[in-house]
Amino acid sequence: STLLMKACWDSNAGLAELMIKDGADPNAVDENGVTALMLAASNPKNDNAHLVTILVQRGADVHAKDKEGRTAFQRAFDKGYLHTAWALLHKGADPNALNEKGQTPLIAFAEKWNPNAGHLEPFLSRGVPVNARDKEGRTALMIAAESPLDHKWGVDAVAHLVAKGADINFQDEGGKSSLMGAAERGRLEIAKLLIEKNPQIDLRDKQEKTALILAVENGHLDVAEVLIKAGADVNAKDSTGKTPLIYLNEQMTRMREHLLQKGAKD
Repeated sequence: STLLMKACWDSNAGLAELMIKDGADPNAVDENGVTALMLAASNPKNDNAHLVTILVQRGADVHAKDKEGRTAFQRAFDKGYLHTAWALLHKGADPNALNEKGQTPLIAFAEKWNPNAGHLEPFLSRGVPVNARDKEGRTALMIAAESPLDHKWGVDAVAHLVAKGADINFQDEGGKSSLMGAAERGRLEIAKLLIEKNPQIDLRDKQEKTALILAVENGHLDVAEVLIKAGADVNAKDSTGKTPLIYLNEQMTRMREHLLQKGAKD
């Protein structure tokens, strides 16, 4: 079994299969509760879905957990081995297993691996609840809505999650909704997509900021414009008493100072 584990750590599928045929126990564990399947799923060499498939077919327990409570699926997922993770899902791995952040695989995937709709579907089709929350109250939709501006995957992921029933009005522990996240990050196309679904446009976070306030405060005037057209409250005040107009004036003052510093003439 020790040699089997080494073969799995080395991602050697042929040798691992021969050793199991010769009697090696695919469910033997080391002092940390780690099995051959777990080692295969998180080996340092490559994303070897073929190897984990062989092990499961030869009797490896896909539900076994190490002493940290992680399954082979979670170890593969943390490594970024998506083909291995999906192979384990096909073989019965728990699609709702939580990591240390309280994240389902769907939430963790949205945070770590830049999902498009095709990437999300293997999780959703196996019963991962689309509105599950992590320990911070965040859903996969919230994370996707805040995707970086230079990443194109966010729009695709948001559209797919909404189509699958993601709640656009959920708020995290800080009171932030998906629309607020998109507004704060300047994700115009995502904001448009969410607005089309008729969200509660003036939801407030713990600082009493609305999506419009966040958009203006962060200089995303294109997002602010679509929010205003959609009926956002232009006189909303946050916990400091500032309105969108006050934040706009602050933005313009800072810009004027920058221009003057560079030699701009009145």
